[in-house]
Amino acid sequence: MKNRIESVMADKGFQRQLRQRRVAAPESVEAWIRDAELLAEGAVEAIEKKAEFEAPAIPPPPSPVPPSPAPAAPGGPPPGREEAVVLLEGRPSLMIRGDRIEIPRSGIWVRPLLSARALVEPWLRSVGRVEIDDGFGSRHGGTGWMIAKGVVATNRHVAEAFSAQRGGQVVFLTNFTGAAYKARVDFREEYQEPQQLEIAIERVLFMEERDPQKPDVALLKLQDDPQLPPPIPILMEGPRPGAPVAVIGYPAYDPRYGVDALEAARAVFGSIYDVKRLSPGRVMDVAANSWYFSHDATTLGGNSGSVVLDLESGLAVGMHFRGEFRTSNYAILASEVAKRAEENGVAVGRRRGWAPVVAPVEEGLERPAAAEYTNREGYDQAFLGDGGPIPLPKPTNALSQELATWGPDNDRTELPYTHFSVVMHTKRRLCVFSAVNMDGKKSVSVKGQRPRWRVDPRVPDVQQILGECYGQETEGKFSRGHMTRREDPNWGPQAVVKRANADTFHVTNACPQMQPFNAGIWNGLEDYALQNARQDDMRISVFTGPIFRDDDPSQFDVLIPVSFWKVIAFIHDGTGKLTATGYTMSQRDFLPGEEFVFGQYGTYQTPLSAIEQMTHLSFGKLTKSDPMGVLPEAPARPLRSFEEILLV
Repeated sequence: MKNRIESVMADKGFQRQLRQRRVAAPESVEAWIRDAELLAEGAVEAIEKKAEFEAPAIPPPPSPVPPSPAPAAPGGPPPGREEAVVLLEGRPSLMIRGDRIEIPRSGIWVRPLLSARALVEPWLRSVGRVEIDDGFGSRHGGTGWMIAKGVVATNRHVAEAFSAQRGGQVVFLTNFTGAAYKARVDFREEYQEPQQLEIAIERVLFMEERDPQKPDVALLKLQDDPQLPPPIPILMEGPRPGAPVAVIGYPAYDPRYGVDALEAARAVFGSIYDVKRLSPGRVMDVAANSWYFSHDATTLGGNSGSVVLDLESGLAVGMHFRGEFRTSNYAILASEVAKRAEENGVAVGRRRGWAPVVAPVEEGLERPAAAEYTNREGYDQAFLGDGGPIPLPKPTNALSQELATWGPDNDRTELPYTHFSVVMHTKRRLCVFSAVNMDGKKSVSVKGQRPRWRVDPRVPDVQQILGECYGQETEGKFSRGHMTRREDPNWGPQAVVKRANADTFHVTNACPQMQPFNAGIWNGLEDYALQNARQDDMRISVFTGPIFRDDDPSQFDVLIPVSFWKVIAFIHDGTGKLTATGYTMSQRDFLPGEEFVFGQYGTYQTPLSAIEQMTHLSFGKLTKSDPMGVLPEAPARPLRSFEEILLV
C-alpha cells in the first residue's frame, strides 16, 4: 500500500492538484485509495463520503452522521442517523413494482393501503433514486422527489455527496484528477424491473446552510426531458399526530448500524435493498412552532430525501431526513420545503385541507353493508350451455396490475352482483368491463320508482367515482351511464328481479356519459341479439366497458372515456353455433368543448380482435366466433340499422 501511495503522489497531475488545493496530507491519499479499491469491488455502501481534498480556506463539511453526536440545538430534532427502524413489528416496507404497491394479503395495513391506493399510486413514479458518479464508479446517494416541474427536492446532506458551497454558489465536486462529479435521478429502480428512467442533474438550485436549527433541504434542477414525471402536490397544513403516512424511497444496506439494528433491518427487508419501496406508519409528534415532525415508518440508509405522503389526502406532508433506532424518525414539513422552493423562484403546487382529493360522497348515495352481498353469485360463464363456458375477458399483464382487488385475501378482482359482475380499474376509478347474463324467456319488466345510486362497500371509496363529474347537464356535467343496462339482469323470481334491478345502480356499474349517447342502435343491440338467439332459451351474455386512452379529456378532475365497446355472445338460432359480435361508439361529439368531427358519432360493428387491442383484454374463443373475424383486417362498419349487423 505504501508503494502505491508514493506512486500516486509522484504523478505530476496529482502533484498539480495538491498544489492547487494546498493540501499535503498522505493520510488523505491513503483514504482515497482505500475508497477506490472498495468502489472497484462494488462495496460502495461502506463509503460515507469521498476524500475531497478541500483547500484549507474551504474546509470540508463534517459528516452528516458524526461519530459522537452533540446535543441538538434548540429548534432541531435530537441527533441521530439519517434513518432508522422504529417499531420491530407492524411497520413493513413494501415493494413498488410497475408503479403499484405490493399490498400484503394480511396485516393491519391492508385496509388503509387499499383505501389510499388510488390517491398514492399516481405519485409513485415521481420519486427517484439519486445516483452519484465520481469518475470511478456510481453509487446510491439517497432519494429525491418531484416538487415542481423539472425540480427535485432532497436533503442537503444528499446533495453534499456530490456538490459544495463555494463563493456564494453551489458547484459540483471534483475528484483528484480534476474531473467533476456527475449526478442523476433514476425514477424507476424497482425490484426485478429492468427499466430505467435516468435524468441528469444540471445544477443545485438551493442548499440550506449546515445548521441544526435549519431544515436539511436541497433543490436540484434536472435536465429537460419529455419523460419527466409530474410534481407531487404539497399539503400546506402541518401533520396531525396519529395520522397515517407513507415514506417512499430507496432503503439501502448500511453497515454502520449495530448488530440489533442490522437484525431488525434484515427482518423487514430480507436482503433486498436499493429498490423503490413504500413504508407505512403514523405521525408520532409534531413539534410546536418548528419545521419538523416525527413518524414511525420504517427507513434505512438511502431513504434520506424520501417524500412522506399523507395517506388520507395523497399529498406530500413531509420529507424524511433523520432517525433514531427504536425511538423515532424525523421529517421536514413539506410546507417548509415548498417555502424554500418559492423563495428561489420555483412554483409549487399547494393544496390545503384534509379532505381527500376525490369528491365527497354525493348526497343521496346509499351505503349498503358489506354483509348484504354474500348472496351475489355474479356472471355465470356456463350460462350459454352448448356454447361451452365463456369466461370473463382476461386482462393483459399490464392491465392486470391496475385492477381493484378485494376479499379476505385481497386477491379477488370480480365484483359479483345479481346475474352480472364488474371488474374495476383502480386509477381510473371506473369499471374495466361489466358482464351480464340475459334470459329473454324469464325477463321481467320492473316498474315503479328508480332505485337510488349506491356505493359498493367491498372496494374503497377512493376507487369509485362518487359525485365529482355527475350532475345537471346545464352545468356541463354527466349522467351516470349504465354499463350493464338496468333491465338486462332482471329475470327470475320477483325478489331476485328486484335485487338485480337495484344492483345495476351501483356506481361501479356506471361511466360518465352525455345523455344523448345512450340511445339509438347502441341501446338496442341486446334486444336485437335476443331476437336472433336460439329461441328455445333466448339467452345471451353481454360484456360492456369504456376504452381508456391516455388522451381522454379531463373534466371536473375526472378523465372522461370518449369511446365505449360492447361484445354480445349467443347461440345463433339459424346456425346453432356460438356467435360473438363486437361494437364501439364514441361520445366525442356530445362532450362539451370538443370539436365536432363528422362521422365520429353512431354505432360501429367492430372486430373483436380490434376491441382486444383497444382495451388490452382477451376474449378467448369469442374472437374466433366473430363473423367479422373471417374478413382479413376488416374495418369497423358504421351501422344505420340493425339489419346491417353481420351475424353469420
